[in-house]
Amino acid sequence: MFRAGINAVDRGQHEAAAAIGLSRRDAMTSVILPQAVRLVLPSLILALVTLLKDSTLGYVVSYNELQFQGKTLVSITRYLVQTYLVVSVIYIVINFLLTRIALALDARMKARAAAG
Repeated sequence: MFRAGINAVDRGQHEAAAAIGLSRRDAMTSVILPQAVRLVLPSLILALVTLLKDSTLGYVVSYNELQFQGKTLVSITRYLVQTYLVVSVIYIVINFLLTRIALALDARMKARAAAG
């Protein structure tokens, strides 16, 4: 993903950095990478959402923790269905919000690209 972002930065940016005397390393850290990160950010957030939903890491970190908290709450209140319904809603809301953030960033980047 980062390689695609670096390759998406206009070649003129590389040439401009070289023209003002920046080394390849300085050009990459000061000019190219900040632009590449902006281009790649929406894709990274969507990848995070996918990681959260589909991977074992997302399952272990977030879902198990929510389930544990739900189990604790059930042992205190004895409201099994209601508790797990709330746990499910929380999980869905987290994923929904992450997806909306990614889509908003993507739309913002597209609007900037169209304007500039």
